Amino acid sequence: GSSRRGIMLLQPVAKVRFQNRVPRSGVRPRAVGMETAKAPVYVVLVTGKVKPGQMGKFKEVFKPLADHVTEHEDGCLSYQLSVSETSPDELCIFERYVSKEYLEGVHWQSEPFKKFGAACRELDLWEGKTVAKYWEEGPGAYGFMARGQ
Repeated sequence: GSSRRGIMLLQPVAKVRFQNRVPRSGVRPRAVGMETAKAPVYVVLVTGKVKPGQMGKFKEVFKPLADHVTEHEDGCLSYQLSVSETSPDELCIFERYVSKEYLEGVHWQSEPFKKFGAACRELDLWEGKTVAKYWEEGPGAYGFMARGQ
């Protein structure tokens, strides 16, 4: 899998390469490869299952959205598609944003997001999905990266 600014299309086993850069917004990363905001980070976790044998098509329609996020959405800190190790039709998309408002006002309003949703509906790709939303709090796994370990 390749990585740019936290966006990765992962197979069950993949190499991960993080970058440490200052986004156009000027907010400095708190950990290598993890850009952050001054307010609590808003997290979205999409879990689901595509119809049998449709993962390839799903990845095909997801890629333009992931590319758009990589190039144009500095308020998106992480955007990662992962596929289940045991079920090739199950996936999760882990997303981190500078704010809930950014998710709703920028990401969800973007043309690539709307096209992705329309393509998934038109191709009838989803067997089912759940969207959970969280606020990041307290210590986390990214701390070891900030310490350079």
